[in-house]
Amino acid sequence: NIQKGEGRREKPTYYLLPTTYYLLLFTFLSTAFATTYKTLTLEEMISQADLAFYGKITKVEVIERDKEPWTQVSFTVSEALLGTEKDATEVLTFYGGTLDSGLSLTINLMPTFSEGEDILILAYKDDFYSPIVGFRQGLWRNQGQGFQDETGRVLSLVDGKLEPDGSGGGNEDILRTLKDLLENRSSQ
Repeated sequence: NIQKGEGRREKPTYYLLPTTYYLLLFTFLSTAFATTYKTLTLEEMISQADLAFYGKITKVEVIERDKEPWTQVSFTVSEALLGTEKDATEVLTFYGGTLDSGLSLTINLMPTFSEGEDILILAYKDDFYSPIVGFRQGLWRNQGQGFQDETGRVLSLVDGKLEPDGSGGGNEDILRTLKDLLENRSSQ
Protein backbone atom coordinates (compact mmCIF):
# COMPACT_ATOMS: atom_id res chain seq x y z
CA ASN A 1 0.00 0.00 0.00
CA ILE A 2 1.70 3.17 -1.23
CA GLN A 3 0.53 6.43 0.20
CA LYS A 4 0.24 9.53 -1.85
CA GLY A 5 3.51 11.44 -1.94
CA GLU A 6 5.73 8.51 -0.99
CA GLY A 7 8.78 8.08 -3.13
CA ARG A 8 8.85 11.71 -4.19
CA ARG A 9 11.63 13.99 -3.22
CA GLU A 10 10.94 17.57 -2.32
CA LYS A 11 12.69 20.11 -4.51
CA PRO A 12 15.69 21.53 -2.74
CA THR A 13 15.51 25.22 -1.92
CA TYR A 14 18.83 25.99 -3.63
CA TYR A 15 16.96 26.49 -6.94
CA LEU A 16 16.54 30.09 -5.77
CA LEU A 17 20.28 30.66 -6.10
CA PRO A 18 20.34 30.88 -9.94
CA THR A 19 17.24 33.06 -9.89
CA THR A 20 18.87 35.44 -7.43
CA TYR A 21 22.05 35.47 -9.50
CA TYR A 22 20.20 36.43 -12.69
CA LEU A 23 18.16 39.06 -10.90
CA LEU A 24 21.32 40.69 -9.54
CA LEU A 25 23.01 40.45 -12.95
CA PHE A 26 20.04 42.10 -14.65
CA THR A 27 20.00 44.88 -12.04
CA PHE A 28 23.73 45.50 -12.53
CA LEU A 29 23.47 45.54 -16.33
CA SER A 30 20.48 47.88 -16.22
CA THR A 31 22.54 50.31 -14.17
CA ALA A 32 25.62 49.84 -16.35
CA PHE A 33 23.72 50.69 -19.53
CA ALA A 34 21.90 53.72 -18.12
CA THR A 35 22.51 57.10 -19.73
CA THR A 36 25.29 58.94 -17.94
CA TYR A 37 27.02 62.22 -18.65
CA LYS A 38 29.24 64.70 -16.83
CA THR A 39 27.47 67.80 -15.58
CA LEU A 40 28.95 70.83 -17.33
CA THR A 41 29.11 74.43 -16.23
CA LEU A 42 27.70 77.07 -18.56
CA GLU A 43 31.29 78.16 -19.30
CA GLU A 44 32.24 74.58 -20.28
CA MET A 45 29.21 74.29 -22.56
CA ILE A 46 30.10 77.58 -24.26
CA SER A 47 33.73 76.52 -24.73
CA GLN A 48 32.74 73.13 -26.25
CA ALA A 49 30.05 74.36 -28.67
CA ASP A 50 30.77 74.21 -32.42
CA LEU A 51 27.28 75.35 -33.37
CA ALA A 52 24.89 77.64 -31.53
CA PHE A 53 21.55 79.08 -32.58
CA TYR A 54 18.01 79.91 -31.59
CA GLY A 55 15.48 78.45 -34.00
CA LYS A 56 12.16 76.79 -34.74
CA ILE A 57 11.77 73.06 -35.29
CA THR A 58 10.36 72.54 -38.79
CA LYS A 59 10.56 68.78 -39.13
CA VAL A 60 11.09 65.69 -36.96
CA GLU A 61 11.55 62.36 -38.69
CA VAL A 62 13.07 58.99 -37.85
CA ILE A 63 15.51 57.57 -40.37
CA GLU A 64 17.39 54.28 -40.53
CA ARG A 65 21.17 54.44 -40.23
CA ASP A 66 23.21 51.21 -39.95
CA LYS A 67 19.94 49.30 -39.39
CA GLU A 68 19.10 51.40 -36.33
CA PRO A 69 16.63 54.26 -35.79
CA TRP A 70 17.94 57.83 -35.59
CA THR A 71 15.77 60.92 -35.16
CA GLN A 72 16.56 63.84 -37.47
CA VAL A 73 15.41 67.25 -36.26
CA SER A 74 15.40 70.17 -38.71
CA PHE A 75 15.52 73.75 -37.49
CA THR A 76 15.15 77.10 -39.20
CA VAL A 77 17.66 79.45 -37.57
CA SER A 78 16.05 82.60 -36.20
CA GLU A 79 19.16 83.89 -34.44
CA ALA A 80 22.62 82.65 -35.47
CA LEU A 81 25.08 82.61 -32.56
CA LEU A 82 27.96 80.44 -33.82
CA GLY A 83 28.73 78.34 -36.91
CA THR A 84 25.56 79.08 -38.88
CA GLU A 85 23.58 81.93 -40.46
CA LYS A 86 20.17 83.47 -39.93
CA ASP A 87 17.42 81.66 -41.90
CA ALA A 88 19.70 78.63 -42.50
CA THR A 89 18.36 75.12 -42.04
CA GLU A 90 20.27 73.09 -39.47
CA VAL A 91 19.70 69.35 -39.07
CA LEU A 92 20.71 67.52 -35.90
CA THR A 93 20.51 63.73 -35.62
CA PHE A 94 19.84 61.88 -32.36
CA TYR A 95 20.21 58.15 -31.66
CA GLY A 96 16.88 56.40 -31.16
CA GLY A 97 13.30 56.71 -32.30
CA THR A 98 10.67 54.47 -33.89
CA LEU A 99 10.89 53.47 -37.54
CA ASP A 100 7.84 52.83 -39.73
CA SER A 101 8.80 49.14 -39.59
CA GLY A 102 8.10 49.21 -35.85
CA LEU A 103 11.75 48.96 -34.78
CA SER A 104 12.02 51.21 -31.75
CA LEU A 105 14.94 52.36 -29.63
CA THR A 106 14.49 54.57 -26.56
CA ILE A 107 17.46 56.29 -24.93
CA ASN A 108 16.99 57.41 -21.33
CA LEU A 109 17.09 61.20 -20.92
CA MET A 110 17.42 61.82 -24.67
CA PRO A 111 15.56 65.02 -25.54
CA THR A 112 12.39 64.68 -27.60
CA PHE A 113 11.21 67.30 -30.06
CA SER A 114 8.00 68.57 -31.63
CA GLU A 115 7.51 70.63 -34.77
CA GLY A 116 6.91 74.29 -34.03
CA GLU A 117 8.99 74.43 -30.84
CA ASP A 118 11.39 77.36 -30.40
CA ILE A 119 14.71 76.11 -29.03
CA LEU A 120 18.10 77.50 -28.07
CA ILE A 121 20.88 75.02 -28.97
CA LEU A 122 24.57 74.61 -28.19
CA ALA A 123 25.78 71.64 -30.25
CA TYR A 124 28.78 69.71 -31.54
CA LYS A 125 29.40 69.42 -35.30
CA ASP A 126 30.66 65.82 -35.00
CA ASP A 127 28.36 62.79 -34.86
CA PHE A 128 27.48 61.66 -31.35
CA TYR A 129 24.46 59.82 -29.96
CA SER A 130 23.27 63.32 -29.05
CA PRO A 131 24.81 66.33 -30.82
CA ILE A 132 23.73 68.62 -27.96
CA VAL A 133 26.67 69.79 -25.83
CA GLY A 134 26.66 67.75 -22.63
CA PHE A 135 24.18 65.21 -24.09
CA ARG A 136 21.17 67.43 -23.33
CA GLN A 137 22.59 70.25 -21.23
CA GLY A 138 23.06 72.70 -24.13
CA LEU A 139 19.35 72.77 -24.97
CA TRP A 140 16.80 75.29 -23.71
CA ARG A 141 13.15 75.49 -24.75
CA ASN A 142 11.51 78.89 -25.03
CA GLN A 143 8.85 78.77 -22.31
CA GLY A 144 6.70 81.61 -21.03
CA GLN A 145 9.26 82.64 -18.40
CA GLY A 146 12.28 82.29 -20.70
CA PHE A 147 14.68 79.60 -21.86
CA GLN A 148 14.19 76.44 -19.78
CA ASP A 149 16.56 73.45 -19.84
CA GLU A 150 15.53 69.79 -19.63
CA THR A 151 15.68 69.84 -15.82
CA GLY A 152 13.45 72.91 -15.50
CA ARG A 153 16.20 75.45 -14.79
CA VAL A 154 15.75 78.85 -16.44
CA LEU A 155 18.67 80.51 -18.23
CA SER A 156 18.91 83.99 -16.75
CA LEU A 157 20.76 87.25 -17.07
CA VAL A 158 21.80 88.59 -13.66
CA ASP A 159 23.77 91.85 -13.54
CA GLY A 160 24.93 91.30 -17.14
CA LYS A 161 26.09 87.73 -16.48
CA LEU A 162 24.43 84.54 -17.74
CA GLU A 163 23.32 82.18 -15.00
CA PRO A 164 22.06 78.63 -15.68
CA ASP A 165 19.39 78.75 -12.96
CA GLY A 166 17.49 81.91 -12.21
CA SER A 167 14.25 83.73 -12.86
CA GLY A 168 14.71 84.38 -16.57
CA GLY A 169 15.11 87.69 -18.31
CA GLY A 170 14.65 89.21 -21.71
CA ASN A 171 15.28 86.57 -24.36
CA GLU A 172 16.87 89.09 -26.73
CA ASP A 173 19.31 90.20 -24.01
CA ILE A 174 20.16 86.58 -23.17
CA LEU A 175 20.79 85.73 -26.83
CA ARG A 176 22.95 88.84 -27.32
CA THR A 177 25.01 88.03 -24.19
CA LEU A 178 25.42 84.39 -25.23
CA LYS A 179 26.51 85.43 -28.73
CA ASP A 180 29.10 87.81 -27.25
CA LEU A 181 30.46 85.03 -25.01
CA LEU A 182 30.70 82.64 -27.97
CA GLU A 183 32.40 85.23 -30.19
CA ASN A 184 34.89 86.20 -27.47
CA ARG A 185 35.66 82.53 -26.94
CA SER A 186 36.35 82.09 -30.66
CA SER A 187 38.81 85.00 -30.80
CA GLN A 188 40.87 83.79 -27.84
